[in-house]
Amino acid sequence: MFETGRYIEKFKSLSKELKLYAVGLLPLAIGSFGPLLGMHAGWCLALLAVGCLCMAIGLLFRLVPLCRTVWEKPAVRRIVLLFHLGVLVVTAAVARNIMTSATGLPGQDFTLATSALALPLYPLVWLWFVVLVMGVTVVALQLVLGLVAIAQFLLSAHVPSVGRKVRSRIGGSLYVSTMRMIGLAVLFVALTIPLHFSPSWKPSLERLGRWAAFYGDYQSAHRYPGIPLDARVLMHANGVYSTAHRQPRGEISIDVHYWRGPDSAASDPNAQSRIPTGADGGGP
Repeated sequence: MFETGRYIEKFKSLSKELKLYAVGLLPLAIGSFGPLLGMHAGWCLALLAVGCLCMAIGLLFRLVPLCRTVWEKPAVRRIVLLFHLGVLVVTAAVARNIMTSATGLPGQDFTLATSALALPLYPLVWLWFVVLVMGVTVVALQLVLGLVAIAQFLLSAHVPSVGRKVRSRIGGSLYVSTMRMIGLAVLFVALTIPLHFSPSWKPSLERLGRWAAFYGDYQSAHRYPGIPLDARVLMHANGVYSTAHRQPRGEISIDVHYWRGPDSAASDPNAQSRIPTGADGGGP
């Protein structure tokens, strides 16, 4: 009873981070060795999930104050600003590629539509970079902790006195670092879930891009020679222009033409080509 009370008092003295690690160890251990004891696989997975969740929440208790402290340093803010500029460049490039896929025309010609697509893409690109950094960090932590554990084992086996000293100094921190690595791995997996489903969002983004282009980039230019009066038109390079039309079921179709003056258009009325989009059953 005395030992139990001492452990309880020691548990109460721990920080919130370490308390969550300690609580998560029990379901992790049971979930890991449960199949060997004949437990149902579903219960084992549930216990593993609870243990990993405790590790992840515990890591957040560590990271949030650390990020607040680091953010106060001007050098860190400059680095984040440069990183933010890089994210903006990547976001603009991705938005242009989506507009090119959605219209079959150069994405840089759709200034407003590209800017509109950059808004929902911005958090996704940020998330991609964060997941990349977290993944590299998890792998690095696994390598470092593995090497430290191997070195500690070899020292304990061949030089017991040195091994005991090393274990007494770094044993506790090694366990805490392992729990943090598990928590970081759980956060990494959780953040990759939206990225895993992001390819399925491409058709919706393409549709959004066509609608944004219809209202933002395509304009009526009835005084331009050779352009139909009721057309919403966008001029491109090399004498090419495109027109956008609303279709049933909320789709936008885009026709592509070579520009001809009034006289040339009258002599060659068939000098045009058409690129179907999603509304016509073709294209992306």
